[in-house]
Amino acid sequence: MMTLLLSLPLIARAEAQQDTTVVYQGRHYVLSEDSTGAKVTVLRSDSTQLVKLRETTFVDQQEVERIYISSPFFNLGDHRYMPTTPRFYLGFAGTSGLSTSFFHSYELGVPLMDAGFWLDKRQKHQWSLSLIIDLTYTRMSLKPDHVLFKDPNGKGYIDNQQVESSHFSMFGSRTKLMAKWYKYFDDPDNDRLSIGLGLSYDGHDNKENFSHYEQDDYVYAAAAGLKTRNTLSVCGQISYNGLILYGQYAVTPLFKSGFGPSCHPFSIGIGVSF
Repeated sequence: MMTLLLSLPLIARAEAQQDTTVVYQGRHYVLSEDSTGAKVTVLRSDSTQLVKLRETTFVDQQEVERIYISSPFFNLGDHRYMPTTPRFYLGFAGTSGLSTSFFHSYELGVPLMDAGFWLDKRQKHQWSLSLIIDLTYTRMSLKPDHVLFKDPNGKGYIDNQQVESSHFSMFGSRTKLMAKWYKYFDDPDNDRLSIGLGLSYDGHDNKENFSHYEQDDYVYAAAAGLKTRNTLSVCGQISYNGLILYGQYAVTPLFKSGFGPSCHPFSIGIGVSF
């Protein structure tokens, strides 16, 4: 009689003092016997653990064999999933194809969720897949004498005006799906390096998109309700302990077709986790 079981990696422990262990070609064969019968267990050495592969029990002249299959998607090892999302982040922002001033533009982000699971787990390094959701605020400063207006048809356009400064701002959310690679050092909980790559989906609230300009110490509204679109970006990050460097670039345009200049937003910044 044979049964097939799906199990997580199990740490082998000696079940009784009379157990006999034989190591042959990297596998551990454990022979044990109690009042119910005899048992033969086959284990494979995996890093610092012994993973149970097969177990055969002889009871009442019947042979019961169990085969254990390790799952790479779940792990009950010593370390739970380690989020690397910062408590907050601040970055420079810009757009390609629009007259923005990169070093005077910025974005702020506050993470709401960082959930994930291990794809592969080893002693010194491992892979995970993460789902991250942020709230974001972006302020794009335009170059001198450039203002973003909106015509009666709702189309945004850049006009040259002699103003002190101008900018447009956006509120939204950012959802990232990211694969991360971790490298552990002496202290796995506090001394680790991670590198992540993935996709980011930025949702913008058109009702909260505004363009302003400043003149003679007054702030004037140039346009409201700019018709931006949700953007898809490629993103990446490098983190060491509580310090995170990140960047992303949108592969889809910011404005809806026919409602603004053709431009793609991008950002580079730093985050802190504590």
